[in-house]
This record gives sequence, structure tokens and C-alpha cells, in this order.
Amino acid sequence: MNLMTDKHHIAVITGDVISSRQSGPEVWMPALKSILARFGEQPSDWEIHRGDAFQLMIETPSLALNTAMAIKAGFKSTPGLDLRMAIGIGSLSFRSKRVGESSGDAFIHSGALVDKLDNMHTTLAVSSPWADFDDDVNPSLALAAALMDRWLPSYAESIAAYLAEPELTQQQLGDKLGIAQNTLSERQTKAYRRQLVKFEEIFRNKLNHRLNVRS
Repeated sequence: MNLMTDKHHIAVITGDVISSRQSGPEVWMPALKSILARFGEQPSDWEIHRGDAFQLMIETPSLALNTAMAIKAGFKSTPGLDLRMAIGIGSLSFRSKRVGESSGDAFIHSGALVDKLDNMHTTLAVSSPWADFDDDVNPSLALAAALMDRWLPSYAESIAAYLAEPELTQQQLGDKLGIAQNTLSERQTKAYRRQLVKFEEIFRNKLNHRLNVRS
């Protein structure tokens, strides 16, 4: 049964695997499915389509960048894997049992943007109902993406672990990863964890202000 919805704002992340032919689906497909499963159910919340592309709907739009960072970190934890993502913010006008059959401005924004990323020379950008918001945050998103694009697998793994359980201490996270606390700290420093987390907070606050939602 398909459900009509009121037009509240959501986020949609549309992404695709970079150089998927070089890695092969036997490598990246299990990794991508495992990561997306953390953020909802298939196919109502996420789907993999067109071979190497995916779409994820996020009910709380202010979590979009945090989610995108977690997906990027989790995916790049496997050597040779990377992806690009377009975050769309907007209304949800129709909710289906399959996310690919749902519709609304968020889907339109995200789908149109992903095809422009190459021309924008970035692997991460946002498209929202507010052009001035996009103009404000997209240059910073491009810088953040450039930092994330350079993550080594061990750096990405350290960020993925932090984003999954930010309440844990570095000692606890290091124990989970089987590495010393100082090794984890060094990897997170080289991955620019503090700077990226601070930018995510700024992005979230700016978006919450637009949505008139308290942080």
C-alpha cells in the first residue's frame, strides 16, 4: 500500500560508486549494502539501482551530512572504494513501499544534483529549496569532500568508528578496532576529524535554522 504524506521536509542522498568497474560488484556491493542497512530498511528507505548507484531517504534532514560522512567513511574503509553523493533537501509528497517510487522535491533536488557533481569538481554537494543556503555551504562542502577523498582506509575506519559511537572514548574505540589509543588519535588527526565534525555541526545548525527546528 502506498501512502500519501504531508509535505514535510526530508533529505535524500543519491550517490554512485566511483570507478565501480575497477573494484567489481563482488567487492563494493556487500560493503555498500552493509553500510546503508544502518540507516533504514531496504527497499522502503534505501535501494541500490542502475547497477552502482543508490538512494537513501532520511526522515530528519539535519542528519543528512552526518549520514553522508558516515557512509563515506564506512565505504572508504575498504581499500580501493570511494563514492560521490548529492544531498537533496525538500518535501516528501508521496511515500511508497520502495524509496525509488517515492516522490517529492527532495528526490528532484538530489537526482538532478548528482549528475552535476563532476562539473562542480566535487564528490559531495547539497541542493535545497534555498539557493542562498546552497551557495553558502557548498564551497565548504567541497573542501570537506576534498579532505574525505584523501582518507586512507585506516583513516576512514577511524572516522567510521567515531561516527557510529561518538560517545565512546578514544581508548574504547581503539579497543574495538584492535589498535592503541595513540594510533587511533593519530589516524583521526590525519583524517581531520575535529575539523569535519565541527563543520558538520555548523551545517546542521544552519539547516535547522532554515527548517525552524531547534538543534
